[in-house]
Amino acid sequence: MPPDAPGALSATAGDTQIGLTWTGASGATLYNIHRGTASGGPYTTIQSDWSGTSFTDSGLTNGTTYSLPVTRRLSADAVLPAAASSQANPSATVIAIGASTGGTEALRIIIESLPPHAPPVLVVQHMPEGFTAAFAKRLDATAAVEVKEAVTGDAVLPGRVLIAPGNQHLLLRRHGGRLSVQTIGGELVSRHRPSVDVLFRSVAQAAGASAIGVILTGMGDDGAAGLVEMREAGAQTIAQDEATCVIFGMPKEAIARGAVEHVLPLTQIPHTILRLTQRRKECAPAVF
Repeated sequence: MPPDAPGALSATAGDTQIGLTWTGASGATLYNIHRGTASGGPYTTIQSDWSGTSFTDSGLTNGTTYSLPVTRRLSADAVLPAAASSQANPSATVIAIGASTGGTEALRIIIESLPPHAPPVLVVQHMPEGFTAAFAKRLDATAAVEVKEAVTGDAVLPGRVLIAPGNQHLLLRRHGGRLSVQTIGGELVSRHRPSVDVLFRSVAQAAGASAIGVILTGMGDDGAAGLVEMREAGAQTIAQDEATCVIFGMPKEAIARGAVEHVLPLTQIPHTILRLTQRRKECAPAVF
């Protein structure tokens, strides 16, 4: 059973489908239903964002006993409570980027296009534990900016890209006028750890209108809710367009929720980030 399953459905197929009722379900909570045999995994997700108390699973093998674990679909609240955004230090821009399927190539194109003193960039790429360090190392060898797998306490500085480690959420933290990151475990959020929603919420809270949020190619909707929060906090927001996405799931959902100001081809995103950053500098109030 998946480790965060609060309950499971179990039945033997008398035909090719099962009708199931789960008393643990609540209409106020979204669940994901997975299928495996009674002997254990591997499990396949067969229904996402389910909110009912009954479910029919079709296409089964007659006479086989199945286990159908039910897992909660958690929001960023499970890791980081909602809070007001920060309005401090409006002249310092922070870039937050979220990506999934097809994202490694999209990130390479963006990061390799950044100049040495580009604004700091925080990245969540859905990737298993153990792969993100190698991914960061490859990009560091080809980019003009520093690229590294994030570690708690890393300073958020111009010319630096911090990539969330696999199986760890990445959060932006403010300590007075200084920004750093924190990596933590915790629940899967929007079915992922690291979660784009968690990163975007933390950036909305710590950087507010000083941030730019970017959502790239990927399956599902992780990041859509967080990008809404960033925009509501005054951040500028960008989504990769359908034509250049491998999977137009995450950007499509963010656009549908009204989270996106600019929908752009992948190759235009780096230039737009730099243009928006320069515009923010020019519009920032003078400090005397």
